[in-house]
This record gives sequence, C-alpha cells and structure tokens, in this order.
Amino acid sequence: MPQTADWLIRSALSVPIDVTINVAKATGENSVAEAVVLGLQAQLPPDAYHAERDDGEDVLIKKQDGAADFSVAIVFNTLKGVRINPDKEQAAAGSRANTIFARGLPANRF
Repeated sequence: MPQTADWLIRSALSVPIDVTINVAKATGENSVAEAVVLGLQAQLPPDAYHAERDDGEDVLIKKQDGAADFSVAIVFNTLKGVRINPDKEQAAAGSRANTIFARGLPANRF
C-alpha cells in the first residue's frame, strides 16, 4: 500500500488545490522527489505553476509569469522517513517563474 502526502496549494486568485501524492514503500529520496514532481505536474494547472527537482532530492514549486503568489501547506503526511518542509524563497532575477514558494525535502529510504 502506498504512503501518501496531501498538499494544499492556495492562491488569492483561485480556489485552493488539494494535491495527493502517493509513493511506494522503500523508495529512495531521489525517486520520492521524482514522484512528488510528477504528481504536482499532473494535478496543478500548468499555466499557473511549474514543479521541478533541484539537486535530485529537493522539489521546487514555482509560479508562472503573471500567476498570483501562493502558499503551500502539508495537510496530511504518512510518508515515513521523509521531511517535507515548505520554505519560501526568492528566485533569481530574470527567472521564468518569479518566486519559488515551496521545497519538499525527502530524507532517507522508508
């Protein structure tokens, strides 16, 4: 049975989006990050958000140009051995996405 993390993406201009990510047990940190990115890409509107991996195990969610600022909350998490720490960061000047708002940090195999 997969383990689950529920993410809530909120923007002032849209209805909150509930994103559920399922990950099989005994998945390594880079594969957890890949599953999270694929789940986010499948469930978030691509005209507003972009999800990608950074350094293999970090997950970044970026707003697209012209999209509203947003927040990320972890509503539910049964992923054992995985840290998910939303963290607001500013993107580099000239970046396609103006702001990076969340970073999930997978830890060890679970």
